Amino acid sequence: MAQKITESPNFVIRPLETDTEIEMFHRLAVVTFLPDDNPDETAHRMRRLVEESPDFRPEQLRGAFLGTTLIGGYLLMERLLHIGGAQLPTGCVADVMTLTEHRNQGIATTLLQDALQYATTHSLALLLLDGIPNFYHRFGFTDVLDISKQAIEIAHIQALPSGNYQMRPATVHDAPAMLALYQRHYGTRTGSFARSLVRQEHLLRWRFQEPPLLVVNADNVPYGYIKLIKRANRLFAYEVAADNWHAALTLLHYHVAQQKQLDAQERTICWSLPLDAPTVDILTEHITVQSQITQTPNADWMARPVHLSTLLHTLVQHWNLHRQQIVHLWSGTIELVIGDETYFLTLDEQRIHLQDQPTYPLHRVQFSMQVFTKLLFGYHSVTWAKQQARQHLPTELLPLFEQLFPRRYAWINGSDAF
Repeated sequence: MAQKITESPNFVIRPLETDTEIEMFHRLAVVTFLPDDNPDETAHRMRRLVEESPDFRPEQLRGAFLGTTLIGGYLLMERLLHIGGAQLPTGCVADVMTLTEHRNQGIATTLLQDALQYATTHSLALLLLDGIPNFYHRFGFTDVLDISKQAIEIAHIQALPSGNYQMRPATVHDAPAMLALYQRHYGTRTGSFARSLVRQEHLLRWRFQEPPLLVVNADNVPYGYIKLIKRANRLFAYEVAADNWHAALTLLHYHVAQQKQLDAQERTICWSLPLDAPTVDILTEHITVQSQITQTPNADWMARPVHLSTLLHTLVQHWNLHRQQIVHLWSGTIELVIGDETYFLTLDEQRIHLQDQPTYPLHRVQFSMQVFTKLLFGYHSVTWAKQQARQHLPTELLPLFEQLFPRRYAWINGSDAF
């Protein structure tokens, strides 16, 4: 039986070191994931997007080498992910790739193992990725959100009066206004990332080949934005927000006009929004919207805990900010088993805290890593978790855990995607 490449003494995964290696990495990423793009232009923009990111470190670009030849790699960006108000240090895994002639030889598996080791070394609470179907679950990743889209009939939009606002491209000088819009509409919802003004400026420079479009009133005050991307003969709203109906109406008419130039026969436009987004509420007050949720098991946005100590300490800090809504539900010590790790969580009248040693009597709670991840993101309910095989949650603790891990609609915006 032939030796796998990953078993060769010449095979290694390491940070990229030279300018040539970095250029090769980004060109391989474009060819692999964006084959219709201009490889030189897109690779240059992707490199600027990565390397000029406010928190970039060179070790985050990881390459798989056979001798001195780059045959694969991945990117791991470190971000703060909002989970119910807490900010969890998260490794965002992107561009997991292998040269075509070296696939099915275990390289992707070794890359994921390297990512897990990197996350452990850097005390990252989670790893998060947008994955191909039926691969990443074998590394402990599980589904954490569903993708929803809103379809609106073009004929219905054309029957409405035009909006009172104007459209214009956003520039770097609009970063404060864009950041304010982002915070108002997506802010600290589960799945969003902590975003500074510096990061917003960076995104406006490098995230898209064409900038987002702002909708502004007569005084040039922004009340919304949209980013359209082309897929076949359709223009799809990759990210959109509107503060009021006039802004939404202007955005709708603009989208229709652009779509008609591309394909006059198209009957609907499509916006990508979470079901509970303020913009969806505005739309449904005035026009018929058809929302569609796509659920693909073991695919798309998936996550897994890595450094559980960091994760739980961060959650406990957040819970203590809201302890008055929690501590009255129950008091005592919980033996919390997640996967093969055990922690002791004590609740009393003063605070919630993690203990190194148990305080008896103990109340045992046990979740698999995957079930706990779904609870963390609010993807499934605590009642669902209690009913799953090989999970254990005493009935008297159900109200407490429903407070700690409520159902949420997680969402990752287009400008946050990777």
